[in-house]
Amino acid sequence: ELRYGTSVAAYEQDEGKVRVTLTDGQQVECDLLVGADGVHSRVRELTFGAEKQFARFVGYSFAVFNLDNPSGLPVDGDTVYLLTAPGRQVDVFPSRDGRLAAFFVHRAERALPDLSREAICRELHAAYADLGWIVPDLLKRAEEVPDLYFDQTEQIELPSWSAGRVTLVGDAAGCVSFLAGEGASLAMAGAYVLADELARGDDLAGALARYEAKLKPLVAEAQAGGRSFAHWLIPDSRLRIVVRDLMMRFADSPAAPLFKRQFAFASKVKF
Repeated sequence: ELRYGTSVAAYEQDEGKVRVTLTDGQQVECDLLVGADGVHSRVRELTFGAEKQFARFVGYSFAVFNLDNPSGLPVDGDTVYLLTAPGRQVDVFPSRDGRLAAFFVHRAERALPDLSREAICRELHAAYADLGWIVPDLLKRAEEVPDLYFDQTEQIELPSWSAGRVTLVGDAAGCVSFLAGEGASLAMAGAYVLADELARGDDLAGALARYEAKLKPLVAEAQAGGRSFAHWLIPDSRLRIVVRDLMMRFADSPAAPLFKRQFAFASKVKF
């Protein structure tokens, strides 16, 4: 059963069941509660405590929003554009139905404490106002779009993903951040492995332990790779911008499979 517009507010568990209270007031009884609710997981908070205990800030802030009406911008809707300056980058890329998406990412010394729209727009203006091109227009539109999203890049590192009849999948368990670029693949692989282990029998604790044993090393590897690759993804110097751009061109060469294989962490899952 799919329920839209609601999520987990609280739960209680014993040896046999989990009783979940949803945000719409309804209650659900189940055998297993799986928190697949993202980097700011409510299920993780209820189970293990505040996010700040497990979050590693990896030094970047980012914002993204859709442009429902991109008219007036001198861009081709079928092309991806990157404007890079040391420690800052603006991406414009096709979304759907003729829309574009704008993605801003910049080096940050600390997480932004105030996430109001006014504070976010001030942060974006301070970081990008001098870049030129279509950036001033994008910054102006950021003040008006309904779906402006802003966050800090962080990775989630938990000693365990499970507690009794509650477990976590995807970013809720081990967010790798966009720096690693494997979040969706690892989440789907995690869901597959979890389902496969549960299908082996009635040993819930054993199934959850095997699920973690298979996925956690891959998540840790992807997290480390993302941290080490960050200064190439968003270069912090002119020289690294040049080298990064050459690497991107190399990705289209006959040797591209060798290049891409270095980042195919999720392909290492053994089912």
